[in-house]
Amino acid sequence: MVVDCTGGLAARPANLPWRFLLQRSPGGVIFLAVLLVTSAGALAPLPLAAETALSVRLTASAGAIYDENPPAGVATSKGWNFAPGGLAELVVTSRGNSQVRGEVRLGVIPIGPTATVDLSRAWFKFRVPEPGLVVTAGKTRLGWGEGLVFNVADLVHGSTGTGINLVAEELRADATWLIAATLSLGQFAFLETVVKIDIPPSVIYPTVAPPTIDDLGAGARIRLPLGPVSAEAAYLWGNLKHSTSLTAQFALGINWFVSGRLDIPSPWATNQNVTGSVSAGLYDIFPLGQSDTSLSVRFESLVVPDQDPLLYSFGDLTLGWGGAHSLGLRSLVSPLGPSANWSVSYSWAGLQGLSLIFGVGGYAGASDTTFGWGRAPSVVGTPSPDFAFTTTARFVY
Repeated sequence: MVVDCTGGLAARPANLPWRFLLQRSPGGVIFLAVLLVTSAGALAPLPLAAETALSVRLTASAGAIYDENPPAGVATSKGWNFAPGGLAELVVTSRGNSQVRGEVRLGVIPIGPTATVDLSRAWFKFRVPEPGLVVTAGKTRLGWGEGLVFNVADLVHGSTGTGINLVAEELRADATWLIAATLSLGQFAFLETVVKIDIPPSVIYPTVAPPTIDDLGAGARIRLPLGPVSAEAAYLWGNLKHSTSLTAQFALGINWFVSGRLDIPSPWATNQNVTGSVSAGLYDIFPLGQSDTSLSVRFESLVVPDQDPLLYSFGDLTLGWGGAHSLGLRSLVSPLGPSANWSVSYSWAGLQGLSLIFGVGGYAGASDTTFGWGRAPSVVGTPSPDFAFTTTARFVY
């Protein structure tokens, strides 16, 4: 189980495209305080500026973790360890204008004796009523394809990796710098074009490696209602390959979807293998008796023929009641392994702005399988304990 002690957000530093480290010193603390205060002050309403809403999100977490085979580069040893964590986020959003929207999200994440400052969102969008055009620019996510965890049609961000945190608030949260234009073609129909840039993780202050042409991508998708089916076709050029996908989403009692993808390398690519993949799933929410009690069900699968193992599955069952309580079971399974990454969590949100999450989870299977107990760590310096108890508190004001 990939564990972060911030309920999912501390895993972000491993993939930060823009970051720098603040040493835990008086100078670093002063710098951070000045940064947050001046940012809030600069965003105060001006005569010609849009109205803004400022919020702060604080997360504190502590956990007891057991790791049979800890990776190199982390301050944990074999056996039981204590894993504290935290996150402070400053979120600024626009309001008061339905035609123009925007958001900036700046987070500070402690990592050992240092802290990482992460610009996780920085985007704006505006609408042109005629001809029904929406333009989005900045660092954000687009919703290509279908699927919460396994989505081969997500050509822009990529949503097929298995290294996710099952107790995270957002299972797929990575954003990309891009500019997109979405043209309405009628009810539930649109055409969208996008140009994106994947800034590599090596872009770390003060050593800056500028992105290259290989980090650029461009493509388009079209979504059309075809009777009871919502169909989407997409194409993207990037990473020296042509990627195409087809998605069908339909309702037969519950919501179903299936997507197929084909990647064709360019003549300049080192690897000339043509690859394909398929993802499919179902999801729905079922009311149970009283109006404030419901059961959310989601099941997804990923098939990659040239990968070993070639099949993965994801399941999520969440029971919510009373408007403040939820009990969830999530699992990532490699059926042909066999092995599993699982978690059980309970959350309570009985006070305004405050939520408490208690979770337990881990890995199951032989040590030589994908999610096996005591398996070799997949990423150096990334903790991935075999078993964990975590307690997380989040407060938004």
